[in-house]
Amino acid sequence: MTSIFDLPSSLPNKELFEPLASAENIVIERIISTGQVTQPGEWYNQDKGEWVILLQGKASLTYEDQKQIKLTTGDYLFILAHQKHRVEYTSSEPPCIWLAVHGKMKYKLDKLLSDPKSELHTQFIDETVKSALVVSSCVSTLNIYWGFY
Repeated sequence: MTSIFDLPSSLPNKELFEPLASAENIVIERIISTGQVTQPGEWYNQDKGEWVILLQGKASLTYEDQKQIKLTTGDYLFILAHQKHRVEYTSSEPPCIWLAVHGKMKYKLDKLLSDPKSELHTQFIDETVKSALVVSSCVSTLNIYWGFY
């Protein structure tokens, strides 16, 4: 793959998960969605935190408390480990391209992302978005800004 935006010539009927890089406590993957949603009555309940950015498309997620998040290109969020959530909508035209980072992230990441006016937050987002386009540098950038245990 030469670009995170390059799509396979034929997309499957299910979400496509492509691991891009991994280390001891981190996995970075590209996810391609083309209209898939979480099955009725089911919830994602992941053992690790997930930071995700929607690089292309539109999507919406719902948390167990019924809070709904609508995402468009460039939007990102952090989902804590065991924070139940479901995907309610993903666009098929254009397909959704996600960059997801899964890891055992310390609380400081959640606190960092909760204060969007902080200089460190701005620096973190700038570096992460740049890194999304150059996956090899993504791992080192994440190690600088994120605490893993």
